[in-house]
Amino acid sequence: FALSIFMRLFMATLSSNKDLHNESLDAKISALKQSLVERVFAYVSRSLFKEDRLLFGLHMALSLHPEKFPDAERDFFMNITTYAVDPEHNSAPAWIDTDILAPYQALMKALPDVHK
Repeated sequence: FALSIFMRLFMATLSSNKDLHNESLDAKISALKQSLVERVFAYVSRSLFKEDRLLFGLHMALSLHPEKFPDAERDFFMNITTYAVDPEHNSAPAWIDTDILAPYQALMKALPDVHK
């Protein structure tokens, strides 16, 4: 994407939020930041293949708020760390289909607090 596109998105964000003149500086910055992130996400997502949109959203979330994602969680969802699963040991709930049993077991190994 060209810088001019992001500049246009930035200027559109500024011009569409003119009702913030009575707000404090911190409130204005926060509202403008949120609006700009939404615009960039919407614009870029439209140009991606549908199968790539989820990964782009995850990348944006990890980039904008890294403090909200523990290392183990980030590594699991970015496929940085792999986990060996035992097909013989099936402790999954009955509603888990057999074709997603291995990913479920890997998730439970990587993030044991998820099911609590």
